Amino acid sequence: MPFQKPKFCAIRVGTLVLATILGTLISRGECFASDAKEKLCPLAFNAFQSGKNIPVFESNIHPSTSFIKGHVVVGNNIFPATGSLELLLSSARMYRGTEDNVHLGGVIILSRVDLKADQVTKFTTVLGHKDRKSQTYVGNIFAESESGPDSWRSDRPIAIANTISFSKGDLFERSEDAASWNEALLNGNQMDYEPFKKIGLSYGPSFQLLTSTVLYHQENKAIALGKIKVPSSTEGTDQASLIIHPAVLDSAFHILPVLINDLRAPDGYDQSLAYIPFSFGELAMSGKFKLSETEELIVIASIESSSEAAIRSPGGLPSLIAYNLMIFQKDGTPVLTIKQGQLVRVPNEKPVTK
Repeated sequence: MPFQKPKFCAIRVGTLVLATILGTLISRGECFASDAKEKLCPLAFNAFQSGKNIPVFESNIHPSTSFIKGHVVVGNNIFPATGSLELLLSSARMYRGTEDNVHLGGVIILSRVDLKADQVTKFTTVLGHKDRKSQTYVGNIFAESESGPDSWRSDRPIAIANTISFSKGDLFERSEDAASWNEALLNGNQMDYEPFKKIGLSYGPSFQLLTSTVLYHQENKAIALGKIKVPSSTEGTDQASLIIHPAVLDSAFHILPVLINDLRAPDGYDQSLAYIPFSFGELAMSGKFKLSETEELIVIASIESSSEAAIRSPGGLPSLIAYNLMIFQKDGTPVLTIKQGQLVRVPNEKPVTK
């Protein structure tokens, strides 16, 4: 099953009696499905408030879940960084009980989580008050596998957010470039995921949502433009239950390997060019965006000048690459912005060809 029935517990406490003593239920959902056609839950769906007034959110995720399955990096099916972003965004939104814009600051993916076949992984998102007066929070995500001979548990967070805050209104004004973006993408390059396998990024169909790309220069800076297909609810999950689909957001990041490769090895993919999201300096998510009402999105991304120079250099590749990324609706309405983000290089000694 994609999701297992959630257990009623508070921070690794397994019984109903102890959980009732330790915490007060914020919201509860029993959400599991036998096939992809049934309604699936959001990633953060089982919420509690501990005795110390700490909100806790639990999610039991099976690797067969359609929007997690197929995120294969250098031979391992790993939980995507965008899944951690969705956990933080949806937990914050659920706790706040509002549709305001959500701002995440200083998000870092601290460790990788491999999703093993037929093994449920439980993710626990814990929010804490950073400044009660300004209503800002911090977030930590922990992970552990189900019981068994290969069971494990992370004693340290797998991801952190140093700041979580909220704002009202538009993130920024609607872009007047939307018409030219759409026209350019109509004549853009059709995205081909086959070359990604050469650099160790063997994404399955659920993650192959970047459909066309355009690369150009503006003010001496390399820019990448892309179009993303948003899957319908029958292709993965109930869209109304997610802030932004992890596979949709992950596909937005796929424009960056395309750009990096064009800067470094325009004549063919270099197998050493595997980079995945590692940190997010400033992330802002629109509260007005409705995933269930969207069919296509536009992504625009750029590499910071220092990283671009390092990529172009004939010497060794940088271990980290700094980037900026923005996602818009087709009419130019802002959806999400990331500033001062970083990609981390993933060692890939042998090309992945299967």
